[in-house]
Amino acid sequence: MSAFKEALLSGLEEYLQRLQVAIEGLTPAEARWQPTMHTNHIAWLVWHMAPAGRLLALLPATLSSSRESGLSSSAMASSNP
Repeated sequence: MSAFKEALLSGLEEYLQRLQVAIEGLTPAEARWQPTMHTNHIAWLVWHMAPAGRLLALLPATLSSSRESGLSSSAMASSNP
């Protein structure tokens, strides 16, 4: 694995570990607390992150195939799934 991929995956793993520590032990009421009526609660935000977590498993393969096909990272970022 390249140094770039290793650094990227390490950063994502650290982010997910910190998120888990931050939400661990929240009561249902705390997880649904909203700072204002126009903001999402913690449970909603984490729920939205869950699909992204599953997609991260595909990241190493995506990076490899995009480099082989000549796609740049900016082209990947601007593409619609």
